[in-house]
Amino acid sequence: MFAHQTKADFYTRSATYNAYGEEVYTSALSFSTGARLVTMSFKDEVKATGTVDATKFFCYTRKNTNTLTVVKGDYVKVGSVNYEVIGIDPKHGNRSEIMFLLDLLEDTTV
Repeated sequence: MFAHQTKADFYTRSATYNAYGEEVYTSALSFSTGARLVTMSFKDEVKATGTVDATKFFCYTRKNTNTLTVVKGDYVKVGSVNYEVIGIDPKHGNRSEIMFLLDLLEDTTV
């Protein structure tokens, strides 16, 4: 999708409990950084369906103290589009970069 660096805002999700004992999730801006989004593509999927999943992306960022604190379930906002972090790969082959697997959120509120 995007080949150039763009601003990504990372949100930390936390759970609190309401008066009925139900979990209520809230999120707060944790940090912003440059990121590169790449569309996922799988040869088998393209062969089978003729399409590429446009709801999941790889997000590459520089590895630093902020990006190392991101966990699965946190949110990322790029432009006006919200994503959820569903996977993390520290990319041992490239020690200066970390890769997140993002899933598009249908709900636009973070």
